Amino acid sequence: MSVAVLRRLALLALLPLLAVGCEEVKSANPLSPLVAGPMAGISIDAPQLLSPASGVNIDDDDQPVTLVVANPGTNTPRTVSLDFQVAADSGFTNVVFSKNGVPEADGQTKVQVDRLPYGHTYYWRVRGGDGANGSDWSAPSYFVVQAPVVLGVPTPKSPISGADISTLAPDLVATNGTSTGPHGALQYHFQVSEDQAFSAIVVSATSPENASGQTHFQSPTLAKTDHLYYWRVRILDGARTGNWSRVETFQTPDAGSAGPPSGGGGGGVDTSNCDAYVSDKDQLVQCIHDEVRPGPTVEDAFEVTKRVAWALRGEKAGLLIKNGGENIISWHGMSFSASRICYPDGHIYKVLTDVPATNGPSWQDDDFVDPSLYVPAIDPN
Repeated sequence: MSVAVLRRLALLALLPLLAVGCEEVKSANPLSPLVAGPMAGISIDAPQLLSPASGVNIDDDDQPVTLVVANPGTNTPRTVSLDFQVAADSGFTNVVFSKNGVPEADGQTKVQVDRLPYGHTYYWRVRGGDGANGSDWSAPSYFVVQAPVVLGVPTPKSPISGADISTLAPDLVATNGTSTGPHGALQYHFQVSEDQAFSAIVVSATSPENASGQTHFQSPTLAKTDHLYYWRVRILDGARTGNWSRVETFQTPDAGSAGPPSGGGGGGVDTSNCDAYVSDKDQLVQCIHDEVRPGPTVEDAFEVTKRVAWALRGEKAGLLIKNGGENIISWHGMSFSASRICYPDGHIYKVLTDVPATNGPSWQDDDFVDPSLYVPAIDPN
């Protein structure tokens, strides 16, 4: 037998021993990347999901979303990395984002998610591993990416184009803007200025959006007669501010012709002494009724109703829009019930009986209506 053949046979005989030697080297060094299989006695907890909190709504404007977890507890001597998953369903059959092998940071680990389509609920989970041992997936959490909020721009309707008005306390009317997305309660912010640059603002106040399609604001009495005033309006929702409308103008009357604020019903009646009875509704209505002394007409009845609403404005009492049927009256461009006041939740009360026959005082719970029919109290004077 040749020497070459003998060498080959000797090498083949040593191969099993070399293999055993290699296994012993791997087992002796658990930090080696060549270690194979799980290590005995090692455990890795599922990571704790910290942010976003489960069920939170996230505005589309706040994307991209950042996922934050507390690093898992473990006794492994190896480096731990994390796997992240985001899915469009709770079963994680439709995974829309994943990132594996994210190295642990100090205490907490963060991953920024690719931008997600809005208007959907997303579920996310995380697991940890050291390459040989791994945790279970964490219990999933979820968040909602909301559609973007767009606040519309109102359109000034009246008075406009420098129109002459007959009062120093005009009723400003704006056609509602179209707002979309999950916005908060909409308020219309009106401003009146003595100059076009709005450097001399004399009125700055808000009025809730009216579901009729037009929102009104009764201006307080302006100081200057025979003056061109400028006004504008925008929409707020408590968290956001919309754009200003175009600027419009009106001309106040001269000193000799300035009259009371526009609107229906006999002004000149002072019912402020009745404010002392706001905690006793029956007595309040009786007091206002005695001051107004309404005759047997719908207009006379409404004089009592609008003054009761005004007296209770501190508890957000207002008027009830009524666009059809009996005992209605037109005032400030809207049609109101002549005998009922309304609260923001749609709770209505009848403050007069037998309208328009005797128009007697009353305070009667009259159930609920659609809250969109509520209009905040308007100064009757």
